[in-house]
Amino acid sequence: MAALTTLNITEKNANNSLSVTAKVNVTKEGVFTTTLSKEDVDKIHSYGIKLPTNRLGNEGYFNSIALSDLESQIREVLKRCLSYKIVEEVPVIKYQLETNCMFSYDKNGNIVPNPSKEWTGGDENGEWRDGTSRLDALNAQPFGFSVYAKPFLKRVIEYGNGETKVEYSRLNTEKGTYAHWLNCVTSISYNRYKQVMEVECNECTSKLFVDMIKSICNISEQVKSFINPEQIKAIAGSNEPILLLSNN
Repeated sequence: MAALTTLNITEKNANNSLSVTAKVNVTKEGVFTTTLSKEDVDKIHSYGIKLPTNRLGNEGYFNSIALSDLESQIREVLKRCLSYKIVEEVPVIKYQLETNCMFSYDKNGNIVPNPSKEWTGGDENGEWRDGTSRLDALNAQPFGFSVYAKPFLKRVIEYGNGETKVEYSRLNTEKGTYAHWLNCVTSISYNRYKQVMEVECNECTSKLFVDMIKSICNISEQVKSFINPEQIKAIAGSNEPILLLSNN
């Protein structure tokens, strides 16, 4: 592959201009190629635009059998950057709540292990109650409750061709707020095979998720205190209440 030329490409609109430098090579097959510098790639990334990659995985790769077409491809990217407009910017909490359980109620509203007449006390079988996921004999899982919640700044971007794109970035939060507490939780993630939802981020919604996470932490500390059989027998014989959902 031989170096051919360097193109200094600039696009402008009424308010802004954007320039990149493309060092063009030509293959022995007559294909013109260029890979933009990291600086230029980062510049284009700031407009929410991803670029093609070469065989080495380097982004900013363009190729064509015509030099003029190669330049046109790059110009179209720059024009798209200049048409970038943020139409909405709002703080949100992306969250996922999951519960795994299966049970029923008896005729007095008490939780029972299954809806058979033995347990419901009625003349007919009752109804199963599920968590957020459906469990059955072929999909048995441990019962439990999981929470994912993280604040983000949501941006809705519109380009000149009518295309819209949604981006999420880390939300800057004020120390001493519930949103900041939530923002500082580490090692938390979500089930990639389940839907992640979002809600407006404010102190009320943030406090709700903070309370949920604190409850799980409190339950965890209590459960860890009676993991082995001897501990279970001791706590069972004490008649002390367990799993109190205090958020202090």
